[in-house]
Amino acid sequence: MSKIKIIAEIGVNHNGRLEYAKKLIDHASNAKADYVKFQSYITSDLVHRKAKLAGYQKKNNNKTQYELLKKYELSFDQQKKLLDYSKKKKIKFLSSPFDIKSCQNLKKLGLSRVKIPSGEITNFPMLEKISQNFKEIFLSTGMATLDEIKSALKILKKNKKKRITLMHCTSLYPTSLDKVNLNFLNDLKLLNCDLGFSDHTVGQIAGQISLAYGVSLVEKHITLSKKFLGPDHSSSMEPNEFKSYVFSLKKTKFIFGNKRFERSNEELRNKKVIRKSIFASKNINKNEKLNIHNICTKRPETYLPANNWYKILGRRVKRKIRKGDPILRDYFYEKK
Repeated sequence: MSKIKIIAEIGVNHNGRLEYAKKLIDHASNAKADYVKFQSYITSDLVHRKAKLAGYQKKNNNKTQYELLKKYELSFDQQKKLLDYSKKKKIKFLSSPFDIKSCQNLKKLGLSRVKIPSGEITNFPMLEKISQNFKEIFLSTGMATLDEIKSALKILKKNKKKRITLMHCTSLYPTSLDKVNLNFLNDLKLLNCDLGFSDHTVGQIAGQISLAYGVSLVEKHITLSKKFLGPDHSSSMEPNEFKSYVFSLKKTKFIFGNKRFERSNEELRNKKVIRKSIFASKNINKNEKLNIHNICTKRPETYLPANNWYKILGRRVKRKIRKGDPILRDYFYEKK
């Protein structure tokens, strides 16, 4: 089974402060996550000045999306510093572009992989640009129908050979367990892409169960404090909780094992002492036939294994066998 990889979704949980972003990178690296992910956008290119807030964005005192997002916008230079800091901390840098200029900026940073946010899955010019510039793509599928996902894939696969991971996602922050619908992964599996899961639920169980569907990439929001003001903090994990989440997922994936199952040598060593052999349950005379009344099975399996039971019933023995002694193969007359 492929190794599970974890994205620490920082998003805008840095609250526009570089020092917060670096602390979150520290925690993600310490938790053994594989990626840290940010959001790359130019507010004026992303949203109309009068666009209304989404429900989960109304946790603050902002009146419009523009006002909210402008606070968290990272400049190109800031993203370059975070990329360099991520390299220093030995964790891969990843970002989601929300406009074409930001997409180009990520390419300038030398990135070969990108994550497409759910809201951009129908943004065909953006998909075209991403298809032209990146070798590895993580595609979030929140709010999308299967047909919309197929249309996006058609564009993304037009240029150069690339690796695409479909991220099952529910665009609710947080997502209640009854809204997750992990069974949709069975539909995504038919599209012949790698599978991922953007986990917006509270707790660990949804992420753990997703691995049973063949998911190899899981994303989870991380924050310094759930009490911070911002659209995603309350539905994110604090550092210690996130570290536990990563640990449990990597252990869960390990438990599933490989498609080709083989017993370990450690387990097989127990076979001889836990399985049974065939013994005499009473004194057996020479030339007497073995039957269910004069033989029985007992541990260990170091003699004639119990699965020979039916093979020896009715056979005569060529020597006397005392009660409690094992039945051995050379006690029988040769078959004619």
